[in-house]
Amino acid sequence: MRIWLSPVVFDWEPYPGATIPNDSHRVRRPHAILAHVEEVLSKNESEFSIADSILGLKRAINSRLRHLDEIYGFRELFPKQVGSLERLEQVGLARPFLIKQLFELRNDIEHEDVSPPCIERARELIDTVWYFLRATDAACKSIPCELNLRSLEEGSYSNPVFWLNVEILRDHCQRRFRISGWLSSEFISEIEQPGFLLLELSIIRSKSSEPTDPVDPTSMRAYSHNAARGDDERWIQAQVDIPHDLQRQIWRLAFETL
Repeated sequence: MRIWLSPVVFDWEPYPGATIPNDSHRVRRPHAILAHVEEVLSKNESEFSIADSILGLKRAINSRLRHLDEIYGFRELFPKQVGSLERLEQVGLARPFLIKQLFELRNDIEHEDVSPPCIERARELIDTVWYFLRATDAACKSIPCELNLRSLEEGSYSNPVFWLNVEILRDHCQRRFRISGWLSSEFISEIEQPGFLLLELSIIRSKSSEPTDPVDPTSMRAYSHNAARGDDERWIQAQVDIPHDLQRQIWRLAFETL
């Protein structure tokens, strides 16, 4: 049986799913570099100390960019001409404008031997890097491995909403995701539709006519909840190939829930 999934489901409200904790030294390394820069400037505000601080700030940023790319492999989801900062912007992790100013200043100091900025500007750049690291800390410390999506309608126990669980794969070379959830005929089709995604089904079923285990309280709760489902609603489990633009959207939604 061939079933197609509407991409509209990826516009639903996200809510947290499982994450993988990551407390490696790579998370703390850019913060250590930033702390060293602050210490150097607190002791010496000379032209050379300020120049060295600019180089150190870029080191801190690069350390975080390399770490994020190792975790998520975002470069696989974008054309080659899209830079690392722009990739983070498009998945909702950072805004690149101020960081690019720091990079340009570093290049001018390193390659053109221009004079470094004043101490006040150096401290502004330290704050910029601090905010960048804080904005991306959560994505380094808690790596999403699934995303839950819920339709925007109001629901209740007796009138449950539609929802979908998306298992996020960590293999950067794959486009295949595993999904499961309750959907209505509005979001799935037995006929190919423009823009719809073809599902490789493992399970599709209607609401149960009786509980799987009348003695088990969990089974009874699930049955009474699912018994409220409509006749046109289906429980599905499937694998699906998701194009890169939708994968970027999935990551944006996942990061919103961290």
